[in-house]
Amino acid sequence: MTFKKTIQAIEGSILESQDELRKFRQSNFPEIEKYELPR
Repeated sequence: MTFKKTIQAIEGSILESQDELRKFRQSNFPEIEKYELPR
């Protein structure tokens, strides 16, 4: 059971860091967002 919780924690932190990365890119490189395809 701890294995499943570990995976959930890892997935949660990955999603968080992707969100942080998106915010970081939007605030620092707004022009790059125009050329990226929306996910």
